[in-house]
Amino acid sequence: LSVVVQGSNLVLIGEEILVDRAEKIIVDLEKQLDDPGEMAIYWYSCKHSDPNEIAEILEKIYGSITNAKIEVKEKEKKLTNITQRLTPTSPANPNQQTRAVSTKEKDLALANSSFVVDPKSGAILMVVKKEDLKKIKTLLEKLDKPKKMVQIDVLLVERKIRDRKQSGINLLKIGSSKTIKNETELNFDSTNRKGLLDFIISRVKGPHLPSFDISLSFLMAKEDMKIVDCPSVLAINQTEALISIVDEISINNGAVRVDTKDGSKEEKSYSRAEYGTTIAITPTIHLSEELEEEEKGFVTLVTNISFQTTNSTENDRPNVTKRNIENEVRVADGETIVLGGLRRKIDENESEKIPFLGEIPGIGKLFGTTKQKNTSSEMFIFITPHIIKDSKLDLAEQRQNFMQKRQGDIDEFLEKLDRAKKNEKKKLFEKSLKLK
Repeated sequence: LSVVVQGSNLVLIGEEILVDRAEKIIVDLEKQLDDPGEMAIYWYSCKHSDPNEIAEILEKIYGSITNAKIEVKEKEKKLTNITQRLTPTSPANPNQQTRAVSTKEKDLALANSSFVVDPKSGAILMVVKKEDLKKIKTLLEKLDKPKKMVQIDVLLVERKIRDRKQSGINLLKIGSSKTIKNETELNFDSTNRKGLLDFIISRVKGPHLPSFDISLSFLMAKEDMKIVDCPSVLAINQTEALISIVDEISINNGAVRVDTKDGSKEEKSYSRAEYGTTIAITPTIHLSEELEEEEKGFVTLVTNISFQTTNSTENDRPNVTKRNIENEVRVADGETIVLGGLRRKIDENESEKIPFLGEIPGIGKLFGTTKQKNTSSEMFIFITPHIIKDSKLDLAEQRQNFMQKRQGDIDEFLEKLDRAKKNEKKKLFEKSLKLK
């Protein structure tokens, strides 16, 4: 028996019995060998990831594995030809044309895709070569893992300072016959109005001077640090977490002409708008797989915090004050970052005086009342990330700690708050009068 090779063919020359036996052996060998170019269908159900995201990644990697650059170029040419055919010279309906092109593109992309996602079952149906199936399974084990998560605790603290001054003749009571008291007093830091200094002189009507009331008052009030909000959110790695604490109010849009039975008339129109605090945080976890338990990971926080405050008005058209902070910082697991400097100051001045007399330089203040009111507030934001390494164990531990200690009631914060109160009182009375 002799064998002659011609290209991809074999020519057997010999006795008929030997040739038949050799043919059977070759056929059996071909059945036992797998064709590397043969396509295989594989079904995979995603456990921890979005099937669409994994399908996109596998599509890109599989294209590089199989060196499908030529096929991609051919697909692009086909897609270009289809688009040119569907493009008319003078389109009657541009929207309909765009929808037709996008539908053809989706159908063509789905027909040429090796990875098809079943949205109802959350599985991926893939048609790949048998020789590449093992590599695809290895990639799936790496990609479809429980995603890293981070718990973000946010604490919003506000500090307010109010300053009020009033001087002049009280309510312009000159020549009043109703005042029968003869009173002179000085009150400081009374129990009813803490931080207020009052100086009052009142005289009844005499033979030479009319009755009058002169009042001087100074108020400097500092409120303690007030916890405004303390939200907490759990976010997946590199996924934006949004916290919105807003109030929905009505805004007057002006007059609108409305048709009624009696004819058309103008009515006020209103729309609803939301104003408040919005916090958008995107965490990026930096945690090595070979990290030891004693070492800490790091989290990069991209924050965008906006405050919108309104003032009530009579015409339902409030003025809106907007404040915004954008920040990107890298912080260790469990550490706290502080964002501050969001200050707001309101100055109000009011004056009442007798015409001509109140404009005399020097003594004009005795013929009127001047009121000054200053209000300032400052906002501080405390952000603390906690990396969730094990979805089951760490979440249970975080939940237990959260139930035991509410935000703002932790021992460290309360201790620092008491210390700040004592230092504030000490600083306030350092330059005050001392009576012996």
